[in-house]
Amino acid sequence: MDRALCPVLVGREHELSLLEDALLAAHRGGGQVVVIGGEAGVGKTRLAMELQVRARRAGTAVMVGTTSEADVALPYLPFIEAIGNYLVGADLDRIKLQLGAATCRQLGQLLPQFELQTTLIDPGEPTQAKMRLYEAILAFLRLAAERTGLLLLLEDLHWADPSTRELLEYIARRLRRRSRILLLATYRNDELNRRHPLRPLIQGWQRSGIAQIVDLQPLPPGGVARMVSAIFDNAPVEADLRDFLHERTEGNPFVLEELLKAALDQGDIFLTAGGWDRKAIHQLRLPPTVKQAILLRVERMTDEQADILRAAAVLGRSFDYRMLVGVSQQPEVAVLNALRAFVQDQLMDEEVSGRYRFRHALTREAIHDDLIAPERERLHACAADWLRSQLFPDKHDLAYHLMAAGHWDEAVPVAIEAARAAEADKAYADTAMLYERIVEHVPDPCERASVLSELGKAHFFAGETRRGQRYLEEGIAGLDQCGNEREAAGFRLWLGRCFWLQARPDLARAEYQRARAILEPFGPSADLAIAYVRLAGLAGFNKDHEQGVTLATEAVRIAEAAGADAARIFAYGYIGDNLEALGKVEEGLQWLDRSYLEAAERGFDWIASVALYNSIVDNLHHCRVREAKERMEHYEARFDPRGSRDAGFLQLQAFLAMRADGEPDRARPLLEAALPQADEVGETLFAARMRLDLAYVYTALDRIADARRLFLSEPASPERGEVMFFHYMRLALNLAAGDRAAVRADAQQIAELVKEAPGVWSEIYLIDRTVEAFIRVGDPAGAQQFLSTALTAGFESNPLLWRARGRILLAEGRASDAREPLERAARALQQVRYLDEAWPARRAYADALAALGDRAGAEAELRAVREEATAHHHRLEARYAREQLRSLGIDAPEPQAVSSDAPLSASVRQPTERLVTVVFVDVRGYTALTAREAPDQLADQIATFYRWAEEEIHRHQGLVDRYAGDAVMATFNVTGTRLDHPVQGLQAALAIRDKAAFAGLPVGIGIAVGPAVVGQFSEGSSVTAVGDTINLAARLQAQVQEGELFLSEETFRRTRDWLLEQQLPATEESLTLKGFSQPIRAYRLTAPSPAGATG
Repeated sequence: MDRALCPVLVGREHELSLLEDALLAAHRGGGQVVVIGGEAGVGKTRLAMELQVRARRAGTAVMVGTTSEADVALPYLPFIEAIGNYLVGADLDRIKLQLGAATCRQLGQLLPQFELQTTLIDPGEPTQAKMRLYEAILAFLRLAAERTGLLLLLEDLHWADPSTRELLEYIARRLRRRSRILLLATYRNDELNRRHPLRPLIQGWQRSGIAQIVDLQPLPPGGVARMVSAIFDNAPVEADLRDFLHERTEGNPFVLEELLKAALDQGDIFLTAGGWDRKAIHQLRLPPTVKQAILLRVERMTDEQADILRAAAVLGRSFDYRMLVGVSQQPEVAVLNALRAFVQDQLMDEEVSGRYRFRHALTREAIHDDLIAPERERLHACAADWLRSQLFPDKHDLAYHLMAAGHWDEAVPVAIEAARAAEADKAYADTAMLYERIVEHVPDPCERASVLSELGKAHFFAGETRRGQRYLEEGIAGLDQCGNEREAAGFRLWLGRCFWLQARPDLARAEYQRARAILEPFGPSADLAIAYVRLAGLAGFNKDHEQGVTLATEAVRIAEAAGADAARIFAYGYIGDNLEALGKVEEGLQWLDRSYLEAAERGFDWIASVALYNSIVDNLHHCRVREAKERMEHYEARFDPRGSRDAGFLQLQAFLAMRADGEPDRARPLLEAALPQADEVGETLFAARMRLDLAYVYTALDRIADARRLFLSEPASPERGEVMFFHYMRLALNLAAGDRAAVRADAQQIAELVKEAPGVWSEIYLIDRTVEAFIRVGDPAGAQQFLSTALTAGFESNPLLWRARGRILLAEGRASDAREPLERAARALQQVRYLDEAWPARRAYADALAALGDRAGAEAELRAVREEATAHHHRLEARYAREQLRSLGIDAPEPQAVSSDAPLSASVRQPTERLVTVVFVDVRGYTALTAREAPDQLADQIATFYRWAEEEIHRHQGLVDRYAGDAVMATFNVTGTRLDHPVQGLQAALAIRDKAAFAGLPVGIGIAVGPAVVGQFSEGSSVTAVGDTINLAARLQAQVQEGELFLSEETFRRTRDWLLEQQLPATEESLTLKGFSQPIRAYRLTAPSPAGATG
């Protein structure tokens, strides 16, 4: 035996069990992130490989990627490697069709298999561009996991490049919900000093619970003995040898294998006719360190082999043998012979397609670190020469080897090319790192100023706004000194964005104006058009809409002359936004639609998304709910086809859920998910808006204290649009809180703003809310004066203006005059289903009816509002309706809270008919199992199955009704207090199915929802359920194949939305079942389970 490699995994049973549980949880739709940490050689990769074996055996898709130890490496390398290898055996056409053109266009930036469909530049926000790429990668991973689940393994995170770490963090935070992905990563914890960039990522995951950290410890003496025994054909290991080896290796498996290899090579361990034997402990000549053990092997090689091995160490942990031939300058035959010897000598492993890999990073490090500096530099120079001889050399690899060789004059231009490629791949942190590496090696001051400017832009793109600002200012100043004002102007556009995102629109405007002044003498250009677009945007944000239209129109003219399609289409959106704000609603919305359609056609996804986003908001602004929702469907289909749910999409969903549908409970989790995303990427303004949106949602939920806690102390920006939004939201909160003094102060402050500049501050939502505020504090004269000051000509067709006028008339005692505008507003808003505004309008109309003596009409309106608002969980509107009913002398009790975990009280034990969910689970092929398995083993399997089933049923608030041999029946909602029992029952059933399949126990499941008599039918008996619903569930489970579920029609109706959200398809069938006179409609669910053999 020439190799001393352990054939089995030893001493990691607990850790492997944790990984198996995580894989199973991911299969059930709860994405998981697990990170294995440990010192070098402790067995992280071996443990991960064992999980790979089990995952593949269960039919799970597996992707594996490894980072590079090189200082300069291809951005996103482990992801590119993992996805690229997976695509080799995948149906690429099907994948493209399912992902959609927009997602494929994003993936094409990194993966040539997706054939980048356009070379046009989308001049969007860099952060958004990066997020779109990240969402595309996440969408691809979700698709790969959809049918069989996915194990994504990323090794050696301690070497990860900045963009890989950023993408990893992004994906990890989004895997936990609605994903069948287990992200498994490994890293050396002995590498993580306190300044290591991976350290805060790992610590953050630990604090937030995003990832489960598995800290792999060295083996105990018993584990060392088991390893030695396994390596030497299960030979017994004496206690003295066990203790000696444990002391020398400190329980490190890699070190143990290397020292045993040294013992074999030296003859200290040898094979005899009677088996393995060894010298006495005091005669064992083991090297003191693993490094010396490896170098001893190198010393025994021929000079030719040693030179080839040293050249390989310079190329990295993994390399192509053809490159090794070139760098070592040895004949190909000699290199191949040497590689075979290295594999045999436990130094390397062969991969695929002519690639080889050092068996462990420690092996390569020992050899590389033993090289003297001049020799290392010579070999790196040889590597650079070989790369330059190739047709398409990787610029990152070439830059790395040139830098390592100390050839900076050659390295700088190559590194600039690599940085540009990284920027194109949205790897902005890597772009910045490359520019930082070379900036001090650029001797020419003008070229250095250009590099500094690029460095500033890269930091800004990477989300480091302040750092980007500093480098941009320094670089721009240098370019101006060199007379390169034209080049500097392009960077000024990005410096302006830095200032705007830091809520300094004045400084942003100055940079845009300076850029415009510099660029205009040079004639039309894309940069000049963008300068006008940015100025148009600032004008619109500041409510100077006339100027906004003028600037955006000029941007279109310049872009047309320059042939800059992206800038032209971008400008269309600003024309539309500003025209709509000026009251030219139809024309403005047409411009927005034009911007979206043309951008979508040309692949300018960011421009298309902005135009569509604004169109959705503006349509709802004008009470066009149907049009807003139609455009939302376009947005979801184009920009979120795989349900990846980026922050902008989540915010839009929440906006429509809250404002149109009046459902704060649905909006809340969307905003709570979107807000951290905006914070993560440093989008200060957008995060501030989301906080105000979320505070409004909390207000609608009547959680006033939570809303106050979240509310901003001041507007996020001095721009008038932000100030207006802030005042509107604060007024809504103070009205709900009943803080009359604060409401009066807010109303007077807004009235002063409108009086000072009515053309700027007259916005219909703010007008309506302020009128309500004046009336609530008993000042109808103030309301009338305010409304007469505001400019309302552009809102004559808006129901909110009708409501505002009706409220004033009613407060003035003119109920007969108020009735018509209030009824018209209420009916119009209710008809279009703009519920967050319809309910207040109906309540105001009810007040008018009550004032006119129509008590019955008022009561009918208020009861309708209370019932609708309660059903939509809009607790604030329900409270307002109750208060108004009570003011009419009508009893309106508070809603009773229902406990979600009510105990089995005496009322439950009393037999009563309730609506329940019944789940029947039956082990398939039980007779065959009894013939195949030993009785004790089968008993253990069934006991484990019962335990798993009971855990899942209780976890989902169900009751185990009965066990019957190989079957389990469970009932959900025995207390009659739960509304979500069908979904809870389905989730429990899927979890039981998946756990049982993982253990090799295929099951069939039937689920039915319907009435049943539930209770204790005899003294001392357990609570059980009887009736047709139980019979139906039992009959359904008898009709399915192993791994399948049958849902009754009522079950499917009540779980359909959850199934759609989880992307679990169900097929409708008609069944003839014993005991049922009519055919039964049911839905077969063939969702994939962990064990491929049972699906």
